[in-house]
Amino acid sequence: DCRLFSSTGAAQPIASTGPPVVAEMNLMAPLAGTVLDLDVYQLDIDHTYISDLDIELIHPDGTTALFWDQACGSQNNISASFDDEASGEAPCPPTDGGFYTSASDQLSLFDNLPVTGTWTLRVTDNADVDGGSLNGFTLKICLEDGQTL
Repeated sequence: DCRLFSSTGAAQPIASTGPPVVAEMNLMAPLAGTVLDLDVYQLDIDHTYISDLDIELIHPDGTTALFWDQACGSQNNISASFDDEASGEAPCPPTDGGFYTSASDQLSLFDNLPVTGTWTLRVTDNADVDGGSLNGFTLKICLEDGQTL
């Protein structure tokens, strides 16, 4: 059984001064169970030079997956989903809304962990001059067989 949980807060600015500059957005997964599979859906970031960015998903217990690691050179913006079972890595720029694997940590790091709690998406901008915003994201969380929501 799988459920979608979307961030509900306002877009978080990624300042053009720094580095590093960190923008974070949280979402709450208010259900019991163990992660069977997890995907990051509809990641929406406006930013020039996305190669400046590290993007991490942080589990409520602190387990962290770096799933975007300064890729794509001087390309702009991200509008994509990340799924370990997708057919390939994201194109540059990843603005087509497609599903891609991570070139860094796999989201399967969260498999077998409890679902319940506050999940955090963290964007770190490692260069100055340009900025943008973290607009939102959704998690698709599937539970182990036999568990109920």
